[in-house]
Formats: sequence, C-alpha cells, structure tokens
Amino acid sequence: MFQSEVVIVIPVFNDDASLLALLDRLAVCIRGQPAAMSVLVVDDGSFPALDLGSAGPDLGLSGEILTLRRNVGHQRAIAIGIAYAVANKIGKTVLVMDGDGEDNPDDVHRLISACSALPSPGIVVAERAKRSEGLAFLAFYWLYRWLFVVLTGKKIRFGNFSAMPASAAERLANMSELWLSLPGAILRSRLPITNLRTERGRRYFGTSKMNFVALVVHGLSAMAVFVEQAFTRIVLFALSLSALVIGASVVAIIFKLIGWSTPGWMTTVVGISLVVLLNIATLGYVSLSLSIVGNLAAVAPPSVSYATYILAVSRFGAIQPAQT
Repeated sequence: MFQSEVVIVIPVFNDDASLLALLDRLAVCIRGQPAAMSVLVVDDGSFPALDLGSAGPDLGLSGEILTLRRNVGHQRAIAIGIAYAVANKIGKTVLVMDGDGEDNPDDVHRLISACSALPSPGIVVAERAKRSEGLAFLAFYWLYRWLFVVLTGKKIRFGNFSAMPASAAERLANMSELWLSLPGAILRSRLPITNLRTERGRRYFGTSKMNFVALVVHGLSAMAVFVEQAFTRIVLFALSLSALVIGASVVAIIFKLIGWSTPGWMTTVVGISLVVLLNIATLGYVSLSLSIVGNLAAVAPPSVSYATYILAVSRFGAIQPAQT
C-alpha cells in the first residue's frame, strides 16, 4: 500500500524562503490533477531547522520533513530521501528536484507523465536544453562533461531532476554509489534512461551554490561512481605517455653520444620529459585518490543506513488518504 501516487523528494539547506516559493508554485501546478502527490523535504542540517507547521495549511500540499542530524551534502541528502521514501512506501513514483527553483515546477507533470508511459521500469531525467549560468561556468561544465566521457566512456547530460517508479528507486537505494551521485548512480544502475528536454529555471532567492569548487566536487563524485573504468583509463594513459617520454629521452641521449644532436637539444628533451613525468606522477596521485573515494565495497547502501542520519520526522499540511 502506497501513501500517495507521487512523492517529490526535495533536499534543502538554509533556504526556506525558496522552499516556500517552490511549494506554493507546485501547489498551483498540480491543482486539479488526478494523481495524489506528497512532498518529502530533506532538511540537510539547516540552522535553525525547517518548520512548515504554521505555513502548511496554506500551501495546498501535504508531506513530511526529514530533519537530519547534521549537514551531509546535497547528494547524500537525496540518497536519504529516496531510501526513506522507498522504505516507507510513500509513493508509487519518486520524483527528485532541487528546492531553489532551478528545477522548473512546470516540468513536474511532464516528467511524471513520461515515467508513467514507460513500457518497463526505468528513469526519466531532465536534460537541459538551455542553461542560465554565466559563460565561465558553462565552459567548466562543458569540460566536466568531456572529462566524464574520456574517463568513464559514458555521456552525462542530466542532473538530479528525475522521476522513476518505486521499483527503480528501490534499486538505487540499494546502491552504495547513490551516496556519491544520483546521476552517476542512475548511469551505473543500467536501468533504461529516457531524456526529457527542459530549460533550467532561475533561483527564487539568493545565488546558486554551484560555484566552481562545488562543480569540481560534483564532477569528481560522479566520476568516482565509475572508479574502475576511470582508474584503468588513467593508468593506461599514464603508462603510454611514460613510455613515450622515456623513449624520447633515450633517443636524445643516444643522438648526443654519437654527435647527431645540436647543442642544448638533449638537455631540452630530457628536461621536458622530466616535467611530463612529474605531471604523470600527479595524475597518478589524483587517480589513486579517486579510487579511494570511489571504493564503496565496504559502505552500506542508503537503504541500510539512512535512518541513522535522521533526527526527527514531522508532517505539514493535510494528511492525504492512503492509495492502494
């Protein structure tokens, strides 16, 4: 027995003003729709803690707030929300979106409809047809996507905004990779993925927390999901490049010994080779760090350990009748 047809998982950290604006917009978007919806807000250690009790009756929505014991980060908060929704059978369909307005509420029903039309369990993801960030951010985002393809062999063109049946959400909740990255876990799950083109919205209040550093962390976390593929490709590239520069140095030394090189040529070649080898060593260190971060063999999946992060569970709005 499911409590509602659709549960919307929304992670929030110190952004209650945007959350209230989003919930108000969602109430307008779903008004008159046949599918009963509930909202699962994951309070990622906000201070003070979120409290929608007084605003709940005016929102036109009902749901729960999971108050976490501490700030665990955006992706972990999403993992906890998905695991909680699956364990408590809150919705037949699980939809994940950010709480700041950058995921457009007008696209919620498009995602749900596409998910309902899937011939077999899969995941519908929002692919950004147009982004609203500055040129510098877009350049680094393009670089991240390119590196992701080079290191993993897979393309990633979506973020957290997605919808999936409860069976697909349960599969994700049992993957330790979900702690690192929802998009990465979706790709790793091997579930069928359907792309739905959307345009990124603008924040209701404040500025985006996805700066350059956050983008790097986000990118490394997603790539760490595919640590075996990334580590193998980095090692093969490093070995090939090492063989090339060592071979060039040997040739330069031989030419010097037999008198075929011009003055300073051997020193230049060997010097450049040493610099390249130093960069290869740095690359090896980064790949080793990536492999350590992505070593999830001994990490319990969210379905097992999500409850340890939850401090309190509270309700807001009217409680909807259970749906079979």
